[in-house]
Amino acid sequence: MATLKPPDSKPPKAAKEAKLAEEDAEARAVWESTLTKFDTLEEVFQWGKQAMAARQAEMIEQVAKDLVKDYDAAEAEALKRATKTVRSQIGRSFGVWRKTQSSGA
Repeated sequence: MATLKPPDSKPPKAAKEAKLAEEDAEARAVWESTLTKFDTLEEVFQWGKQAMAARQAEMIEQVAKDLVKDYDAAEAEALKRATKTVRSQIGRSFGVWRKTQSSGA
């Protein structure tokens, strides 16, 4: 006697990853737009860690607002995505900036 396995209630992993990739693309698009509204990151890095933290908070707020406005994201989810994207992008940019500073460029 064969038994049927109940259908899996979780979405397939590939579908979940595709949704995350799409969301990341939305957050990155909003990030690119946000960059045009503020001083360059390199300039902010020169002002020091406190200025960098303040600018990061402003950018997270802006990206979250734009995700809600432009992509109908829920506020809590938009804030989570904005935080992840902004921190990641600022971290990468800061790393590149530090390298150029230490190399004397």
